[in-house]
Amino acid sequence: MGEPYLASLIELSGVASGLMATGQLAAFDTFVAPLVARYRADGPPAMLHLALLGLGYSALFQGRTQDADDLFDQVSHIDVPERTFSVNRPVEARAAFRRGDRERAYTVLRDHVDDLLDTDVMDTARLAALEFVTIMLAVGRADDAGRVRPYLESTGGFGELAARVVGALGDPPVRAPAPGQVTTPPAAVDADARRALEHVRDVLTSILAR
Repeated sequence: MGEPYLASLIELSGVASGLMATGQLAAFDTFVAPLVARYRADGPPAMLHLALLGLGYSALFQGRTQDADDLFDQVSHIDVPERTFSVNRPVEARAAFRRGDRERAYTVLRDHVDDLLDTDVMDTARLAALEFVTIMLAVGRADDAGRVRPYLESTGGFGELAARVVGALGDPPVRAPAPGQVTTPPAAVDADARRALEHVRDVLTSILAR
């Protein structure tokens, strides 16, 4: 219909997102890899950013941590136009934590959560929640992580995949919803996201104040 950018967005937010949400990660990788090659050659950079981000989380959910880190690093170096939807900061926080720079990781994630709360953008709250849970479990703060995990469970397929990451840290995996099960109405999920982010902000602010 003469709207190629919209068609590209539907490929990612419709087809690719559906494959990831239903756990078809190999199919997701197969579908998205040619899109990445196309976006590298012809743009737009925002689509390359989103496609690589998806491949990064797919690798993470499959236990390919180094591949995920390499893909996230590529994402962080893509220049996108001002005001482009971006989730670089959870990725930046993850990278800082893996380098051992905990204060930087806490600061980046806390500031990102502040922005989400100020703008009331809950679409990417689950990514911030996943990074927070992962980091808190890694530093032995299971109680703080536990306050966020019920929200993460409510995010459907993403929460089910994220449970594998949590489980890899030695913590019992979160209870994943059955296929097709809607655990919480969308309005309630948004409300839970705000409460979860407020908890994340409070905990990280407290840690940084010490």
